[in-house]
Parts: sequence; structure tokens; C-alpha cells
Amino acid sequence: MSVRKKAIVFALALFLYKDQSKVATSLPLAEQVPIDGVPTGPRDYMWRPNEPGTLVWAEALDGGNPKTKVPYRDRILIKPVGIAAVELSMTEQRFNNLQWIRSTSHCS
Repeated sequence: MSVRKKAIVFALALFLYKDQSKVATSLPLAEQVPIDGVPTGPRDYMWRPNEPGTLVWAEALDGGNPKTKVPYRDRILIKPVGIAAVELSMTEQRFNNLQWIRSTSHCS
């Protein structure tokens, strides 16, 4: 008798803003993620603190595998509620976090 294994979703990202809700992503079992890798698809969600209703996240461009040779590891996307997502940046190394400032006058 053979047993078929199904990929089971282990996480759902659900975001609520005002009266709107949306499932942002579902992730496969971590067993399918390469060692020292990241899941494919959207990850590391955060709200942009200085823009209400604006979601930011990263996506792997290397299939989540750090051994894959690529010019850019990740891309960062930004999506205000009700508007299509746009690419904010691409990173040569694995994305970890963003820090937001209120004004460019704080930059030197």
C-alpha cells in the first residue's frame, strides 16, 4: 500500500486594514526549504510605519536556495491597500529588515 504525502500549508499571513482583510500568502512546509535558505514567495511582511495601509515584503529571486548563483538574491515589494504591488529594490544579499525614516532631511 502506498501512502501519498500532500504539501500542507503551515502558515497564512492575514492582514487587516480598516474594514478590509486579505490573505497575503500561504507557505509550504519548511521541509521543502533548502538548508540556510528561505521559502519561495512572499515573506518578511511588515507595515510601512510612515504610510498608512502600506505593506512591504521580500521575495527570493534564487528559489530560496543560497547556493544558487544569481546577481540578486531578493526583491523588495511595496503595496498600498487597493493598489498593485511595485518593486522597491533588489538586494545582492538576503534581505533581513528595513528601517523607515519620516523625512529625507534626517539623512546626511
